This record gives sequence, C-alpha cells and structure tokens, in this order.
Amino acid sequence: MRICLLIIFFIGLHLAEGRAQARFKTGDTLYVWARNKLQVRDRPNGKIIGSLSYGDQVVLQGYSESGASIQALPTTIEKGKENDKVMVSGSYVEVSFKKTKGYVFDAYLLRYPPLESKEPLPEYFARTFGLLKTLKEERGTENYSFLRYVYKNGISYESQTGEKSYESVVIIPDLSIAEAIVFCSYLFHLESYLANAYTSHVVKVVDIRNQGTGSYLYFAFDLESFRIEKTGSYIIITSEGVEG
Repeated sequence: MRICLLIIFFIGLHLAEGRAQARFKTGDTLYVWARNKLQVRDRPNGKIIGSLSYGDQVVLQGYSESGASIQALPTTIEKGKENDKVMVSGSYVEVSFKKTKGYVFDAYLLRYPPLESKEPLPEYFARTFGLLKTLKEERGTENYSFLRYVYKNGISYESQTGEKSYESVVIIPDLSIAEAIVFCSYLFHLESYLANAYTSHVVKVVDIRNQGTGSYLYFAFDLESFRIEKTGSYIIITSEGVEG
C-alpha cells in the first residue's frame, strides 16, 4: 500500500498570496525549504551573489517592493492537453545569514525547522511543536485502526486504516498557501513525482473554487485522491486511497 501522508499539501491554481508582511515580520528566524539551491541576490531581481541550501537558517531583515510569481510544480498533461500551471506568489526579502546579507524569494522560507532524514511526520511535529495528546483504537476482527495526534501548536493528524483502504486528515492552523505548497513539495518530492515517477498516474485538477476566505482543490489518481481545503486560517487535507 502506497500511503501518502499529505500533511500540508495545498496547491494554488494562480491563487494570489499576500506579500510576505502578512506572514512574517522583521527579525523572524526562518528556514530554507527549497529542494534545490535558493539563490541569493545583491538586490531584488539583481546579481546572484550566493545560494542557500535546505535547512539553512536566516533572519528576516526587511521587505522589498518587488513581487514575483513562479511555477511551483511541473505542468501535467492529460489526453494531450496541458493542465493549468500551479503558481506561487511572493516577494523578494532581505535576509541575513551568518555574516552575509542578500535578497531571496520568500516563498521558499518557512517558519518550520527542517526535518531530519527519513523522520516520520508525526514524530517531526512532536519534536518541533510538542505532543499534546494521542488517541488510538484498534478493531482486530475488522483489520481496522484509528490514530490521532494533537500537537501543542494546534496541528492535528488523524488516520484510519482498514484492510484495503486508508484515510488521513490533517488540520493545520495559521499556514499560508505558499508555505503549504513549498513544504509539501519538499516532503514528497513532488517535482519528480509529477514529472517522472508515476507517468501512468496523471494528475488531474478536477475542481477548484476560490470564494472569499475559502478555497478548495481536488486531485484524483487511479488509486488515491486528495482534497485540500483552505478555510479561514486553517488548511485541511484529506487523503484517501486503496491498495492496488
């Protein structure tokens, strides 16, 4: 069974995100979540003077007026037609790292520290935020199990596993669309997953709505599906699947 624990996977389809001021403030400690190097420039859209790697720690110094929008994930093709591009918007921000200052695209900066190699996500959240409580239930005759974790920062993770199916639901407070895309992109190697890893499993954007503070997106595969909702300040992710 290929279980995808999609913890904070929210893909925006040309969804505009506010500038970095809405998410971070000057003096915040942030971490790089780019799978490849994050370029550092001498000014917004300026000359490249260096690069940062995944997990590098920076301190936010200030904002520029230079906004940007980039394609966050590979474009998928269905029946010879290109699906809509997944874009993420952000700003160039000034950061300090070690004894250097420069400008980087803020969409790849998150408040969450990096994961350790092959660290299970429930353990990562417990290490990062602290575990508040755990609830478990098993029904041996039905090959059923239920597990729920609640963390001190308000994240909750719930999974139900049956004989041939599974479902997981994760609720994340105070997370932006841009942060969710980048976090999940790193966690699950989405670039390679969408472009190469499962060429017979074409990703399809089935439905998307953007009404007021709520957004909804649904992805369908042959053996699994993902529903991602943005409601107020919460992101809710539901993952369902069956064994092949």
